[in-house]
Amino acid sequence: DIGRLSHVSTAGLWITADFVLRIISIFAFTRRPWRKWSIGIALVVVNGVLITEVLSIRNRPEEIQFNSLPGGIVAIVGRPGGSAADLIVSSTWVRIDDLDSRLLQPILDMNRVKTIRNLFVLSAPYDNIDDLLRLATQNQCAAMYVMSSHRASFEDYLVYHEGSATPPIRYFGGRDTSAYELGYNLSDNGLALKTRDHLYQFISSSSVLDELAAPVDGSNVTLVMTARWTPSAAE
Repeated sequence: DIGRLSHVSTAGLWITADFVLRIISIFAFTRRPWRKWSIGIALVVVNGVLITEVLSIRNRPEEIQFNSLPGGIVAIVGRPGGSAADLIVSSTWVRIDDLDSRLLQPILDMNRVKTIRNLFVLSAPYDNIDDLLRLATQNQCAAMYVMSSHRASFEDYLVYHEGSATPPIRYFGGRDTSAYELGYNLSDNGLALKTRDHLYQFISSSSVLDELAAPVDGSNVTLVMTARWTPSAAE
């Protein structure tokens, strides 16, 4: 259940707590009977703020962050401050040396992501398959989802590297996207991420534009091109 791409700030709570503690400290140093009560009230206020902060982090909707790759894109979907997130990768058809260690892992580290829940691969050259599998393994990825158009490449690679530790690999494609469900919608057209009030449509080619269905609930739509594209006047 991926919520709206925003989060709730608790800065106001910390300001209020700081103000209350300052008032209590004044009484604690000026009136002896208030000292015992002031300590108790201070502990209650601080614990209340900490509990509220923890609950707010757990209940924050997930956010999506886009990062560019040479000829492609990578998106991170997760809760702010969380250590686990989904990763959506569409890389160039030209091999990028050490794609995992030079580009993808630094992006994860910058966002403090230590665990990849799901890795979605929309496109990748054959020579970068090992980089993606290594990235998934090193970050305890639960599962990889690969577009069916790349199935032959991945299966060929796995045959020649039989015995290598890899996460479960699932191939997707062919699903009807006339009605978008909340969460990830996978098809031959690409990947669509549906939130409560927004739709993010990832596509790698302008040829599928006519096949995309508009969300029936009137959600805003963001079209994410995962490859170079110079639109014509008609597009």
